[in-house]
Amino acid sequence: MNSLTSSPLEPARLEAYLKRIGVAFQHEAKRQPSVALLRQLHRAHMKSIPFENFRLYEGQPFQLNPVAFLQQALNGEGGLCFEVNPLFKSALEALSFQVSYLSTSFWNESAQTWNPEHSHAALKVDVEGQSWLCDVGTGGVFTYPLPLRLSKPILDPHGHFRFLPLSNESADPATWCLQKQPLSGNPEDEQQWQPEMKVHLEPVSFDVFLPMCRYYEQEPNTRFKQNKLISKVTETGKISLSLHTFTRTDQGHKTKIPLSSLEEWQSYLDTYFGTSSR
Repeated sequence: MNSLTSSPLEPARLEAYLKRIGVAFQHEAKRQPSVALLRQLHRAHMKSIPFENFRLYEGQPFQLNPVAFLQQALNGEGGLCFEVNPLFKSALEALSFQVSYLSTSFWNESAQTWNPEHSHAALKVDVEGQSWLCDVGTGGVFTYPLPLRLSKPILDPHGHFRFLPLSNESADPATWCLQKQPLSGNPEDEQQWQPEMKVHLEPVSFDVFLPMCRYYEQEPNTRFKQNKLISKVTETGKISLSLHTFTRTDQGHKTKIPLSSLEEWQSYLDTYFGTSSR
């Protein structure tokens, strides 16, 4: 596991990152922290730098140093939450945003329980008097930052979202459940809401994630070691590729195409993710 050194990106590296995600500022004032800028950066990152496990699948460690991972991103690679969210944090801090890590975990539908504590790193950004959940390390659970407020549904290109307290499961009132339902759903129908992510609102040091980083690096039976995975946000949804399936989601409608060979997988990888050099 490569070491973590988290600090704001230096100016030249920030400019390289912004170019990589296709963001340019016509006026210096546009660089000032704002909700509009946060939304723009979040979406641009998720459209440009994919959620990807290729290095981990091949037995390489996480690249936890944002500067070193930036070089991988500039070469067209993506990464998992422990790699892409530190980079996004360093870029936001270079733009004077206030950012902290949040410990989260996803709902495991097959096991009907939450994944282990500290198994997913997310971010909290405070701007314009509101805290926002940011997460560019999911491959497209949500496109835009979500305001950290209880109960009120939030519409995103990937569905409807809301936060509820987990008081029935946790004595900690600062633990919330992010629930989701599809775009075609009815936010007034309680039966359509499904758990997505457990969010601990108290900021943490990145150190709390290191045991899970080691686990994912060493455990051969996780989904990250069993299959190559890559996905990114598109104008109308997201695209995902595994060794056996290409999946396109457009405005909530999902289409799956089975793949029959490594050659076919490589063709989809080159066509949709522009990674012919790998």
